[in-house]
Amino acid sequence: MTKTNLQSYLGKRIRLLRLQKNLTQQQLEELADLPLKYTYKLENLEPNIKIKTLQKLWIHLIQT
Repeated sequence: MTKTNLQSYLGKRIRLLRLQKNLTQQQLEELADLPLKYTYKLENLEPNIKIKTLQKLWIHLIQT
């Protein structure tokens, strides 16, 4: 899996999990203490994501 494919996969997976939890992007950002518009960037622009950020998202999308 290339770097771009992994980034794309993570963005799509985050979106899917967020929608399954019936969360808006803004609600997820507030829960995970992320900057405004960060979820949009993760889901659509395929930026590099830090492990620490993945951990924050994991808590609110998987563990709850």
